[in-house]
Amino acid sequence: EAATAAGQGVIATAHHADDSLETWVLKLLRGTHLSHIKGMESRAGLYIKPLLHVPKDRLIHFLKSQGLEWKEDGSNQVDKYKRNKVRLRLLPLMAEVAGGEAALKARMEEMTWQSKGLEEWLDGAANAWEERHTADAPFDIAKAGDELWIGVTENAASSSSFSSSSVSMWEPLPRLLKEELLHRFVARVTQGTISLPYGQVRRAMEQLKRDEKEAEGGRKKKLQWRLEVGEGWVLGRQGDVLRVTKEESEGQRGEERES
Repeated sequence: EAATAAGQGVIATAHHADDSLETWVLKLLRGTHLSHIKGMESRAGLYIKPLLHVPKDRLIHFLKSQGLEWKEDGSNQVDKYKRNKVRLRLLPLMAEVAGGEAALKARMEEMTWQSKGLEEWLDGAANAWEERHTADAPFDIAKAGDELWIGVTENAASSSSFSSSSVSMWEPLPRLLKEELLHRFVARVTQGTISLPYGQVRRAMEQLKRDEKEAEGGRKKKLQWRLEVGEGWVLGRQGDVLRVTKEESEGQRGEERES
């Protein structure tokens, strides 16, 4: 509170490399995107973790060399909590199978590095696509950022009419990039209220794929569907446009009728 009030300084925590490994495994178990496979962040706001790359055994060895005692919460050794189970059971088994702790940590670091590369590519590609989407969306759209035009073509804004017969900017994109754009779109419109779980991203993508297959088969269908994404927010398609809207609850509608 003092650091926040002063608006300066940092708060250092004693998290070490072993803690980060536990977080890495827990993320995998809970479910995380391929572009977010990583342990703890070295900094988050005012909090920093200066020992994050130092293994626990090295810290213990250093303290002993200085005549100091390692202090640890007794609950860390209780095989009750999920993190403790990962620390006491799962990580030792993984290290044994991998060929030792050093081998396990090396593989985790390699996967983290690859994941970081994927994250950087997705972020850059998504930013570039969103810029083109905003520039080339039909010029009668006031807020292109609040609508996702999956049928818009390059330079459509320079034309007096929207051509749905041309190949859209959306159609040739890799699936992972489409999923990232969909996730970002929902988060942006809901101002961060909704972080779309991958299961819902996948449901929306499967529906879009069904739409494409029906169009390829020559079947003319009114493209309209809706998917509830939580807290009253709905992702819906109307023609070539995806929108995210907030629906009123029954209570809100009742209050309006009474007023």
